[in-house]
Amino acid sequence: MFSTGVAFRAFVVPRGQNAKTTWHTNMDTSAQLAVPKSHLVDGFRLVPTSKIVDANQLVYLRSILWDRAWVDFTIGALKNYLECPAWYIPAGVGIPGFSDTGGLTTAATIQQVSNGAPIFGNYLSIRTHPILLPSQQTFSFTYHVDVALSAITVTTYLWVVLEGVNGRETM
Repeated sequence: MFSTGVAFRAFVVPRGQNAKTTWHTNMDTSAQLAVPKSHLVDGFRLVPTSKIVDANQLVYLRSILWDRAWVDFTIGALKNYLECPAWYIPAGVGIPGFSDTGGLTTAATIQQVSNGAPIFGNYLSIRTHPILLPSQQTFSFTYHVDVALSAITVTTYLWVVLEGVNGRETM
């Protein structure tokens, strides 16, 4: 899924395309909110999930979030509202802790990690200056990886969550 110098755009593939379901996304249209929806963004979360079956994959998952990855959030063609290292955006959800299997690296070994403390209020907040996403306004959240991560042999997902309040535009 990840490779050197690749950029992944979230919110591009809506439900119903490429076998995407509500588990994958809540977008109904590509890169914009459908009429009459709106969303007041007051923060961001990056929520990784992967079944780690050996220590090498744990190292590479760490690279996805910490070593050489960054994100940007753009509205329209040129309005860049966020650009920062991926590690700056915690998940704030998940199972706390870490499971150490004493060095075992078999397929039955599973390790759990969390991107930041799994406390619901732990996310990159912009609540003092929220951003309004009106319907039909294009936007993108791009995740850039600048390191080879070919050792990840299991499916890895990275959910991007735009915290905030959903609404409907008035007609």
